[in-house]
Amino acid sequence: MSRFNYFLDGKGKLTKFDAHKTPIFKEKNNVDWVLYGDDIDWRNLYPDYLIHLYNSSAKHNTIVNKKSSYIVGRGLRYDSITNSVTSDYIKGTTFVAKLEDSRVLEKTAKDLVLQGGFANEIIYNRGNEGVTPYHIDFSKIRVSKQEWDDEEGRYKDPVYYYTCDWSARKPRNNPDFTTFHPFKYGEEGEKDKRYLLYYKEYRPDLGVYPLPEYVAAVPYIASDYQISNFTYNNVKNGFSSGFLVNFNNGQPSEQQKAEITRMYKDTFHGTDSAGKSMISFNEDKESGVEITPINPNGQDDRFSNLNNYIRDEIYTGHGVDPVIVGLKGDNGFSNNADEKRVAIEGWTHDYVKGKQQIFEDYFTSLLLQNGITGKVEILQKEPIKAQMSEQTLLQIATTDELRKMAGLGASSLEKNIVADALSSLSPLLATKVLDTMTTNEIRQLINLDEAKDIATTPEVTEVMSKSDDEQLIEMFENCGINDDELFVVDSRQTAILSTEDAFSKAKEYVEQFASKLSINILRMIIGKVPDNAIQKSLKISQEEYDESIEQLKAEGLLNEEGEPTEKGKVESKEDELFVVYKYVVRSDASGGSLLPTSRPFCVRLIGQSAFKSWTIEDINAMNNGMTYSSGRKMDVFRTRGGWKTIKGSSPAIHTPFCRHIWEQRLVTRKKQ
Repeated sequence: MSRFNYFLDGKGKLTKFDAHKTPIFKEKNNVDWVLYGDDIDWRNLYPDYLIHLYNSSAKHNTIVNKKSSYIVGRGLRYDSITNSVTSDYIKGTTFVAKLEDSRVLEKTAKDLVLQGGFANEIIYNRGNEGVTPYHIDFSKIRVSKQEWDDEEGRYKDPVYYYTCDWSARKPRNNPDFTTFHPFKYGEEGEKDKRYLLYYKEYRPDLGVYPLPEYVAAVPYIASDYQISNFTYNNVKNGFSSGFLVNFNNGQPSEQQKAEITRMYKDTFHGTDSAGKSMISFNEDKESGVEITPINPNGQDDRFSNLNNYIRDEIYTGHGVDPVIVGLKGDNGFSNNADEKRVAIEGWTHDYVKGKQQIFEDYFTSLLLQNGITGKVEILQKEPIKAQMSEQTLLQIATTDELRKMAGLGASSLEKNIVADALSSLSPLLATKVLDTMTTNEIRQLINLDEAKDIATTPEVTEVMSKSDDEQLIEMFENCGINDDELFVVDSRQTAILSTEDAFSKAKEYVEQFASKLSINILRMIIGKVPDNAIQKSLKISQEEYDESIEQLKAEGLLNEEGEPTEKGKVESKEDELFVVYKYVVRSDASGGSLLPTSRPFCVRLIGQSAFKSWTIEDINAMNNGMTYSSGRKMDVFRTRGGWKTIKGSSPAIHTPFCRHIWEQRLVTRKKQ
């Protein structure tokens, strides 16, 4: 038998680790609920016992906190199914903002890790238009006894009871005693009832209550507290002297004893007296000073070994590598970032994502209950980045990135705009762009002189022929939206080098701008969302909010009292924000929109852009219907304007675009 199987507790009682029993969920005739544990000291209070262990064991406390922290991650996010700012987008972001305000994820995640389940009160909004969840302390909930329904041929739905004090002799007499009914998705609530969503993790032979995932380690967690308590009291009450000094030359008076003691302490104690010699004057050897060392009892060493054993069992019970919580076995704090990163990545994959999926499915179900499309996601914690050598950083980082790492400001040297554009692309996309460049253009990117002895190649690998130009312009002329049908909300010029890049940046643009659009505020006002909740959901300041309100009033969408007009109610339901494209001169290019040297393609497309814009779907349709003369599939965003050599530059500076660029515009359709 292992020498660690027994533990002497603070009362001198010999306790066997494997004598711990899981709680019994017992029914009693005189109460309506199932007892949550039948232990004599914690009768019907097993959740309180788990909380006691959480507050008593430092190791257990740290692991529970770390687990729940990783489940919560960086909070919740609403993910819509489209790139447009629709009514669902506003409702979804508002719903998530309310969840974040109430910290319901943080609290329920802690309950799930600590207790093995969680409970939320589900409150039906006015008129049964949607629901809102609120956290309820899981330890305060008890479940009714199971009753068989002969007519239905199944067990009746449970009823849940809540009170903050289950230790009372008659809990029903507590002023906060409340009865909850189970929440059912898709059903409307009754006004005179309160509803509870009660979740418990599955395990074989599960009763009406859950057990925590670390239940097998509970005796070790309890022992961890006892060891801490022993160490504290051993230091507080234990005999701590290291030497016994006997003065054998008679019994002095009390005053003389005090004086000798004072002189001895002043001379031989404290760090300032380190290394001093002790001098004694004696009449003979028998009456001299006798110094006897006192040996410690060795209890600390024995408990230190036991503490290490218990620590390992607690980590095993939780299924957590000590590295994850910042500790590494006997070596104390671990500074090995690579080891910690690998451990966390594996743990996140095996444990954290599964727990997060529980909450994502739960909140998404409530989202659908509210009639909102889309889903709720949990943003995971930022991973620990892999450590890179100085040589690797020099190869992959830009000058400004290296200067930032060194704590320096950006360089004032002229930047290579082509290199910067390529560095912003994915490796696959950058490779495709490099394929279109000449050898000397690539040499220019890395600041090498032009190679005179290398045979020159066309400036663009794929050159549009005249027939290509004509065919593409005809397609532009046959699609698009007239500008007089659109209301321009915002516009920006950004380098777009492929259709995939355009899709990505359009979605990003809509998401970034959504919080500034006054129509979003109008929709929330119509939905009776409070002012402070609107500002938080859309991430805008009081000043931005006030400006939007004034704009809505000026447009006749709100009256002077700030209430939606009939026109506002109509527009709030029909307006939709989306991205269109217009071919324009670059903001950093000198001169007008066109020059005598402008290509015919640019001349005709600039003319078309004077009165119309194109959606990403329009342009993608052209890509699907067009090929180069060489037979390769066309990408309108890559062929715009061709390559351009900056006039007068020495050495020559090339750009993968001419003076024109595709401008993104955020628009809504005007009402007829």
